[in-house]
Order: sequence, then C-alpha cells, then structure tokens
Amino acid sequence: MTSCLEMVAFKLAPYADKDAFIDAAPSVTEWAATQPGFQYRTLVDRGEHGWIDMVWWASEVEAKAAAEKVGTEMMSSPFMQMIDPTTVKIEHHPVAHMGLAA
Repeated sequence: MTSCLEMVAFKLAPYADKDAFIDAAPSVTEWAATQPGFQYRTLVDRGEHGWIDMVWWASEVEAKAAAEKVGTEMMSSPFMQMIDPTTVKIEHHPVAHMGLAA
C-alpha cells in the first residue's frame, strides 16, 4: 500500500480573519485524526497566493473517503466557513519517498 499526500489549495473568503482561520485549524486536524489512515497535516500560508492544506494518509482510498466525509461533517466549522469554495482545488498524489531528519 502506498501512502498518499492530499493537497488542498484555496483562498480565504473576503470576510475571513486570518488569525481566526489559523486558530480554527486544529479543529480540522482533530477531526482528521479520527479518520482511518490519517497520518499528519500541515497548513501552509502562501500569502497572496492563498493556502495549501497538506494531509498525509496511509492510502489514497482512505484519503478520498475522508475528503468525501469532510464536506458533510465539517462544512459548518469556522475553519471551513472561512474558505472561498470557488477557489478550492483538491489533488491526491502517491508518496514516492519520505525522508526524516537524522
């Protein structure tokens, strides 16, 4: 089984407060941690280019299953409410190699 990197690129809604958005991020990590195959998550601020939410999963099947559930189970969360849905782009990629610090 190959692990999977889920990359979700998006921009915030015009009314969103950046600090409130960052403060709300752990709620999504807590939800993801209850999903089968979750490994870890990193939220990246790309400034004027938006955000990338990177989530590592044990498999693409588990990543896609969680992606389907997040829309119904987390859509009303403060974090999700601050995302401009017209800018969301989701990609799933097999992880070819992962190195760890020595």
